[in-house]
Amino acid sequence: MAIRRSVQTEESPRANELSSHWDHGSAGHLRLGTGTGIESGERLYVDRVHQQARDLLAVYAQEHRLSRRESQTVELSLLQGHSIKEVAHELGLSRKTIEMYWTRIYAKTGCRSQQQVFLALFWVALSDCG
Repeated sequence: MAIRRSVQTEESPRANELSSHWDHGSAGHLRLGTGTGIESGERLYVDRVHQQARDLLAVYAQEHRLSRRESQTVELSLLQGHSIKEVAHELGLSRKTIEMYWTRIYAKTGCRSQQQVFLALFWVALSDCG
Protein backbone atom coordinates (compact mmCIF):
# COMPACT_ATOMS: atom_id res chain seq x y z
CA MET A 1 0.00 0.00 0.00
CA ALA A 2 1.65 3.22 -1.12
CA ILE A 3 1.36 6.40 0.89
CA ARG A 4 0.30 9.43 -1.08
CA ARG A 5 1.09 12.85 0.33
CA SER A 6 -1.77 15.23 0.00
CA VAL A 7 0.20 18.35 0.94
CA GLN A 8 2.78 19.74 -1.46
CA THR A 9 5.42 22.18 -0.29
CA GLU A 10 6.81 24.86 -2.54
CA GLU A 11 10.35 24.40 -1.19
CA SER A 12 10.83 20.87 -2.47
CA PRO A 13 8.38 19.59 -5.08
CA ARG A 14 10.76 16.74 -6.04
CA ALA A 15 10.94 15.62 -2.39
CA ASN A 16 7.15 15.51 -2.34
CA GLU A 17 7.14 13.45 -5.51
CA LEU A 18 9.69 11.03 -4.03
CA SER A 19 7.81 10.74 -0.75
CA SER A 20 4.84 9.33 -2.63
CA HIS A 21 6.96 6.28 -3.45
CA TRP A 22 7.44 5.17 0.15
CA ASP A 23 5.55 2.00 1.02
CA HIS A 24 4.44 0.53 4.30
CA GLY A 25 6.81 -2.29 5.14
CA SER A 26 6.07 -4.95 7.67
CA ALA A 27 5.22 -3.77 11.16
CA GLY A 28 4.29 -0.32 9.82
CA HIS A 29 7.84 0.75 8.94
CA LEU A 30 8.40 2.84 5.83
CA ARG A 31 10.72 1.76 3.06
CA LEU A 32 11.31 2.81 -0.50
CA GLY A 33 9.12 0.82 -2.85
CA THR A 34 10.47 -0.94 -5.92
CA GLY A 35 9.74 0.32 -9.39
CA THR A 36 9.50 3.89 -8.20
CA GLY A 37 11.12 5.48 -11.23
CA ILE A 38 13.73 7.11 -9.04
CA GLU A 39 16.66 8.41 -11.02
CA SER A 40 20.14 6.98 -10.44
CA GLY A 41 21.38 10.09 -8.60
CA GLU A 42 18.49 9.88 -6.20
CA ARG A 43 19.06 6.15 -5.75
CA LEU A 44 22.69 6.92 -4.88
CA TYR A 45 21.46 9.42 -2.29
CA VAL A 46 19.11 6.84 -0.76
CA ASP A 47 21.94 4.28 -0.72
CA ARG A 48 24.23 6.83 0.98
CA VAL A 49 21.59 7.50 3.64
CA HIS A 50 21.22 3.76 4.25
CA GLN A 51 25.01 3.43 4.59
CA GLN A 52 25.11 6.31 7.07
CA ALA A 53 22.37 4.63 9.09
CA ARG A 54 24.38 1.38 9.12
CA ASP A 55 27.47 3.35 10.24
CA LEU A 56 25.45 4.89 13.08
CA LEU A 57 24.23 1.45 14.03
CA ALA A 58 27.84 0.21 14.18
CA VAL A 59 28.73 3.01 16.62
CA TYR A 60 25.60 2.37 18.67
CA ALA A 61 26.24 -1.39 18.71
CA GLN A 62 29.82 -0.88 19.86
CA GLU A 63 28.77 1.54 22.62
CA HIS A 64 26.18 -0.92 23.92
CA ARG A 65 28.19 -4.07 23.20
CA LEU A 66 25.61 -5.60 20.89
CA SER A 67 26.59 -8.89 19.31
CA ARG A 68 26.83 -9.25 15.54
CA ARG A 69 23.45 -11.02 15.43
CA GLU A 70 21.84 -8.39 17.65
CA SER A 71 23.16 -5.67 15.33
CA GLN A 72 21.82 -7.56 12.32
CA THR A 73 18.45 -7.83 14.06
CA VAL A 74 18.34 -4.07 14.62
CA GLU A 75 19.40 -3.35 11.05
CA LEU A 76 16.86 -5.67 9.46
CA SER A 77 14.04 -4.63 11.79
CA LEU A 78 14.52 -0.89 12.09
CA LEU A 79 16.60 0.17 9.11
CA GLN A 80 15.06 -2.17 6.53
CA GLY A 81 11.56 -2.49 8.00
CA HIS A 82 11.33 -6.27 8.38
CA SER A 83 9.02 -7.98 10.85
CA ILE A 84 10.37 -10.44 13.42
CA LYS A 85 9.21 -13.28 11.18
CA GLU A 86 11.04 -11.80 8.17
CA VAL A 87 14.21 -11.19 10.22
CA ALA A 88 14.12 -14.81 11.40
CA HIS A 89 13.75 -16.03 7.82
CA GLU A 90 16.52 -13.72 6.54
CA LEU A 91 18.97 -14.89 9.23
CA GLY A 92 17.86 -18.53 9.12
CA LEU A 93 16.79 -18.47 12.78
CA SER A 94 13.56 -19.01 14.68
CA ARG A 95 11.18 -16.24 15.74
CA LYS A 96 11.92 -17.10 19.37
CA THR A 97 15.63 -16.46 18.78
CA ILE A 98 14.91 -13.03 17.28
CA GLU A 99 12.60 -12.22 20.18
CA MET A 100 15.40 -13.26 22.56
CA TYR A 101 17.79 -10.93 20.68
CA TRP A 102 15.34 -8.05 21.19
CA THR A 103 15.14 -8.87 24.91
CA ARG A 104 18.94 -8.70 25.09
CA ILE A 105 19.04 -5.49 23.03
CA TYR A 106 16.56 -3.87 25.42
CA ALA A 107 18.60 -4.98 28.44
CA LYS A 108 21.87 -3.69 26.98
CA THR A 109 20.51 -0.36 25.77
CA GLY A 110 18.02 0.44 28.52
CA CYS A 111 15.31 0.80 25.89
CA ARG A 112 11.87 -0.75 26.28
CA SER A 113 10.72 -0.78 22.65
CA GLN A 114 11.97 -0.84 19.08
CA GLN A 115 10.85 2.77 18.76
CA GLN A 116 13.14 3.78 21.63
CA VAL A 117 16.07 1.94 20.02
CA PHE A 118 15.32 3.73 16.74
CA LEU A 119 15.25 7.12 18.48
CA ALA A 120 18.46 6.29 20.34
CA LEU A 121 20.17 5.67 16.98
CA PHE A 122 19.23 9.18 15.91
CA TRP A 123 20.45 10.54 19.22
CA VAL A 124 23.87 9.11 18.30
CA ALA A 125 23.63 10.98 14.99
CA LEU A 126 22.69 14.24 16.68
CA SER A 127 25.46 13.96 19.26
CA ASP A 128 28.00 13.48 16.43
CA CYS A 129 26.79 16.73 14.84
CA GLY A 130 27.32 18.81 17.97
